[in-house]
Amino acid sequence: MHRLHKHMPSRAAKNRITNIAGVFFLLVATLHLARAIAGWEATIAGWTIPIWFSWVATLVAILLARAMFQMDKE
Repeated sequence: MHRLHKHMPSRAAKNRITNIAGVFFLLVATLHLARAIAGWEATIAGWTIPIWFSWVATLVAILLARAMFQMDKE
């Protein structure tokens, strides 16, 4: 048990990781929101991604960011 505990991240490290993840998800949300508002076209492998996808992705990314920041408080 002692060996396992030695390799587990500290609470401060976990908080830092969840904060970084939260900021990342906010960045993703911001980019999707900007795409949705500006109407930027996005194509992957010849498939044009519809604008509604960015609205959904914005909501999902915001919810994930919120979850990360709430985990930091626990």
